[in-house]
Order: sequence, then C-alpha cells, then structure tokens
Amino acid sequence: MTQSFDSESTSAPTITSSDDAYYHLLRVNRLSAWVGLAAFGLMAAAVIVWAVFGVIVFTVSGQAVIAEQDGLIALAPEDAARVQVGQRVVGCAAAGDGRVIAVEGTSARVQFELETNAPPVTCTVQIIIAEQRPLQRLLP
Repeated sequence: MTQSFDSESTSAPTITSSDDAYYHLLRVNRLSAWVGLAAFGLMAAAVIVWAVFGVIVFTVSGQAVIAEQDGLIALAPEDAARVQVGQRVVGCAAAGDGRVIAVEGTSARVQFELETNAPPVTCTVQIIIAEQRPLQRLLP
C-alpha cells in the first residue's frame, strides 16, 4: 500500500515578511478578553482574602429596654436557648456595647458601659452568639 503526501503541506513554512510572520504565528487576544481575565482574577483573590481574614458573625436580635447601665432584652424562645452569659451585645447607639449577665426564660439581662446617666431607651440590639472564620467552618 502506497501513500502519497501533498508536497505543499509537508514543506516548511516560508516567511515573506518578518511582520507578517509574527501576526500569523502569534495570536493576539482582544482587550475585552484581558479585562474579563483580570476581573476573574480579582474576584478569586478577594474570595481567598475573605476566606483567610473574614469573619462570619451569628447573631440573635431582640428588643431592649435600657435604663442607666442595665438592660433587659426580650427574645424569642428558640433564640433565648442560644444566648449565654458573657456574650457581647451591640446595636444600640445610645447605650454602646454591653455584655449578657443573666438569661431568664425568654429574656436576657445585659449590663452596658454607659458614661452618663442617660434616660431609659428602647432599641433593637443584636447578641453575638458566635464568630467563625470561613476556613474554620470548612476545616475541622
């Protein structure tokens, strides 16, 4: 069995002009392709930075009545079961941050660090029940 090859397809390419050779042999991508690749790279870098340095915060919200340095937060029964003494309370600009000092049924007593004797305030606050880094959730 005899095979024949086309002489043009097996011969080495000829270069007519040095500029033409580069344009034919080197494929140049459009700017939009590079912009898309850069955007994907930035997004991937942001996800990696967040996974290493970011924090996922789990909170429980409730309505608080704050008088002087003490406060009482009304909670839903399922939320009250997750609250423990010593957890941080945030979200009320008038009272600043505080700490849970007791949990009684569906309410939590909170002590705030107020500088002045402010009038009683009612506001919505969040009790931070857990803070985790994303990689801690993925890697045991």
